[in-house]
Amino acid sequence: MLAYLLGRLAAGAVAIALLTVVVHALLAATAGDPLVALLGPTVRQLPLEQQARLRAEAGLDRPWARQAADHLAGVLRGDLGTSRRSGRPVTAELRDRLPATAALALAALPLALALGLAVGTATAAAARSWLDTLLSGLLLVGTAVPAYWTGLLLVLAFSLTLGWLPSSGGGGARHLLLPALTLGLAAAAPLARITRSSLLDALAEPHVVAARARGLSGAQVLWRHGLRNAWVPILTVAGLDLGRMLGGAVFVEAVFAWPGVGLLMVDAIAARDAPLVQGVVLVGAATVLALSLIVDLAYLRLDPRVRYR
Repeated sequence: MLAYLLGRLAAGAVAIALLTVVVHALLAATAGDPLVALLGPTVRQLPLEQQARLRAEAGLDRPWARQAADHLAGVLRGDLGTSRRSGRPVTAELRDRLPATAALALAALPLALALGLAVGTATAAAARSWLDTLLSGLLLVGTAVPAYWTGLLLVLAFSLTLGWLPSSGGGGARHLLLPALTLGLAAAAPLARITRSSLLDALAEPHVVAARARGLSGAQVLWRHGLRNAWVPILTVAGLDLGRMLGGAVFVEAVFAWPGVGLLMVDAIAARDAPLVQGVVLVGAATVLALSLIVDLAYLRLDPRVRYR
């Protein structure tokens, strides 16, 4: 077990290092002058000497490979750098935005779990019926539709047409409802599909067929034998969904101007603020890797057959 944990931690560190280099390369390849993106087009009117000084102060005069190496060395020391846009430490920017993203994720996840498990179980229980066909078609559409499009439809219906809820901004529960609903619906569709698939596989096992032959009712077979054996892939999808939510639901937060990590990422990309972009990516990647490891360890509790060496 210890060797497995050390291997996972080492693989996660390598993945984060490679991600840091890739993001730096992508930002360097982006068209336009990062100094103009940072300070605005009026910076071109300044003398060349002053532009060079500003570029050096922002660290833009160094090759991207040197910038990536310096940033990676800072991450190893626990320093994520300083935002070029605000002049504040990246950790402070993230600390201010993480509570809003956490609130959004924790509000959306119960909705996704309840809806995904309910619909997935219903389709598996009614397999090859008209209800299964109808719900499976709706799930396919729900998986294919982008979350931001769903968000725009909800804004059109509940904000602009009915006027029941605010369309954007942070605040209390009324501001949280629409983005949480959008994020929950986006995560529920793939969760329902994996629930259906896992349940059908579990219900086809020989011991389940034997349980039916012994006279157990359909509900008893479904709950006692089906779901217990189908939890592993369902838990995997749920854990990854939570990781993506905590890492920052970029499109959902951008649509609703929700002041979380996702909106911070959008603003940082627009300003070509490389240290801030790197910080957001690093937190998102670390969150997904940590939750993935927690889910793998939870398998030991859910399935006694799982062993890690």
